[in-house]
This record gives sequence, C-alpha cells and structure tokens, in this order.
Amino acid sequence: MLQRRRRAFKPTEWDDYLFPRPLATLGEHGPETTMAPFAIYQGNLLFHLSTLARHTTNIERDGNIGVMICSPLIEGCSALALPRLSLQGAVTALPNDQLIMAKQAYLAAIPDAEALFSFADFRLYQFTPAYIHWIGGFGKARKLTYDQWLRAAEKIKYPGYAQDRSLDSRRQIKRI
Repeated sequence: MLQRRRRAFKPTEWDDYLFPRPLATLGEHGPETTMAPFAIYQGNLLFHLSTLARHTTNIERDGNIGVMICSPLIEGCSALALPRLSLQGAVTALPNDQLIMAKQAYLAAIPDAEALFSFADFRLYQFTPAYIHWIGGFGKARKLTYDQWLRAAEKIKYPGYAQDRSLDSRRQIKRI
C-alpha cells in the first residue's frame, strides 16, 4: 500500500519541476496533450515549439491552453499526494522585440535546445497564466493570484536541467 507523504512547496526546489510537462491544447476533436519543456521569462512560461507539430497548429487556432507542472514521483508515495500546479491561460507567439532576451532566458534554462533555434519551423511562444491552481497533496489545494505566481516564478532556478535531467528522461517516464 502506498503511503501518503506530505511535502511542502518550496520555490527553491522548482528545478525538480522543470522536466518537460504536459501541455493541453484544444484540437479538432477535443483536448489534446503533448509534452513540452519550458523556461520562465518575466513571469511567463516560454515554449519553443515546431510549427509543424499538431499542438502548435492547435495553438494558432485557439491560444487557450492548460499546463500541468508536477513534482517528480517519489518512490512509495501516491502520485495524488505530490505537489503540482495546474495553469490555464493564453499562449501567443513571442513578439520580435522580445526574442533576443527570451531566447537567452530559454537557453539559460535548457542549453541543449540551442540547435533547435537554427530550425526554420521552431518559434518561441509565451504562456501567460490566468488561472493558477496549486495542489499541495491530499487536502491541500488553493488558487494562486497572478502576483503570488510572479513571486514564486522569480525564485525558479535551473541548475543542471539540460545536463542532468533531459538525458534522464527515459528513467523519469518509467517512474511515472
């Protein structure tokens, strides 16, 4: 039997949450999900997406999306007891005047994505959360204001994300 292990949210542990996460878009036949890495820039999530992908086609048609940010699964702990954020809001292509700084922020978080910036079909998109719901585990949930989100987002660090985490993605999938 899995034990319930409570874990408090600590913004200093955000790097544990920054694996590619589910991104839900509205497809032709209803909701569709995909996985997408992200970085934080000025309180918004940045996604570097291929315009050839179905989720990007969905975004171009309807920019309202949902994103789930979860802590990694802890062995022996129910997935329902893990802290997570559910965000809903609008995603748009990043304006040209913000591309240089946003690209720098994205690559600081995900350095192994640099080669993708040379592909003509990839663009940077920014997601501005409008509805933020924090689930801290069993019996612990609350809405966050945008200001609370901004304060938490300021504390996000990306130590070793690309080197340590993206290479370990298969093991992460097995643990889920």
